[in-house]
Amino acid sequence: MIADEEAFYRALGDRIAELRRKQNLTQQQLADALVSHTGISALRELIVSSGWGSPLKPSAFRGDLCFGPSQGQNVTFINPRAWLGAWPALEPEAALQTIVRRYLQAYGPATRQDFALWWWGGGGMTIAKQTFQALTDELVEVDVEGWRAIALRSTLAPMQQLEPADTIHLLPLFDAYTLGLGRDVEPLLPQIHKRLVFRPQGWISAVVLVGGAIQGVWQHTTRRDQTNVKVQMFAPPTAALKKSITTEAERLEAFLNTKVALAYA
Repeated sequence: MIADEEAFYRALGDRIAELRRKQNLTQQQLADALVSHTGISALRELIVSSGWGSPLKPSAFRGDLCFGPSQGQNVTFINPRAWLGAWPALEPEAALQTIVRRYLQAYGPATRQDFALWWWGGGGMTIAKQTFQALTDELVEVDVEGWRAIALRSTLAPMQQLEPADTIHLLPLFDAYTLGLGRDVEPLLPQIHKRLVFRPQGWISAVVLVGGAIQGVWQHTTRRDQTNVKVQMFAPPTAALKKSITTEAERLEAFLNTKVALAYA
């Protein structure tokens, strides 16, 4: 381990500052570059062995690091200013208000708790409440089949004009829709099955979406030229639902470039 933690983060910040050359590096490449730059061999194991990238987070918080273009299946890191150029500075409160507006435009209606879970992973409830309070004039409380939540006033008319969509999708792991879904909305996700979707250690399952509601989970394994898809529905599926799931599974063939074998748990 590194004895001087402050020196480590200072060295890390210095190295990341050099990424202004628009060079994007994988986690392994960044670790090797840090070792070469600082001469501290322990940095390599510390960076590479951290599955959640914790040693890199302080630099990300400072705006010196973000995800860059992937290299195959490997994510890369780059200095955002080098990649995207300059951007206007925003006051933290104004930035959070913009994030809340965009969150509600995409996922609303929602609760303050939903937003805090989506943005901070469950923390930050005090800041969430303060930000929602600052936007009081733009927000309205709504009732959705007995579930009370908050929506942007500007989105009420478009939402009321929407027709229910009877569509079926096989959403992948960590899909944006699932991540932003209110976790206590019974019609969208029966609470008895919540643990199958939001699993321990932050894992978000691949789900079967029927008309916007999660009605099952699925997983797949690929070996050579065949992908095996196993679906676990929360209730016995009808023949029509099975047919639609089969159609969705067939779409995976083109995406994965393999044959797909579908089975039910």
